[in-house]
Amino acid sequence: MAKRTQSKETGKARKPKKVGKRKGAGKVLTATDEDFDRKVAAAGGPVLVDLWATWCGPCLALSPVLDELAVEFAGRLTVIKVDIDQSPEIANRFRVLTIPRLLLITGTRKRSQVGSLRKAELSKWIRGAIRAIR
Repeated sequence: MAKRTQSKETGKARKPKKVGKRKGAGKVLTATDEDFDRKVAAAGGPVLVDLWATWCGPCLALSPVLDELAVEFAGRLTVIKVDIDQSPEIANRFRVLTIPRLLLITGTRKRSQVGSLRKAELSKWIRGAIRAIR
């Protein structure tokens, strides 16, 4: 819960300012073949797509890192996970041969990263990819 602060002018307690955030900001969303395009369009900004599978060890290791990055980039980036076994059309569309595969989508532009990275490396890649495709 946000901490209340005291106004310098009046000395009364006030609520903290709300930062404009998109729906689902700070949370990792899931998508399927049926709703992927709608969720990407609704994001209203850059989207990090994690193409993964339940049987993939590196994918499972990457999951908590993506949870942290969703919070770190809240309001600036939407994180969406797609299980390629449950959504083969999405896997085929992006020609997924190796997982984990991350896609950063902004409008019609895409950047791809294959394999698992540490949080700091992934955060740096996201920042650079967002700058490069804007």
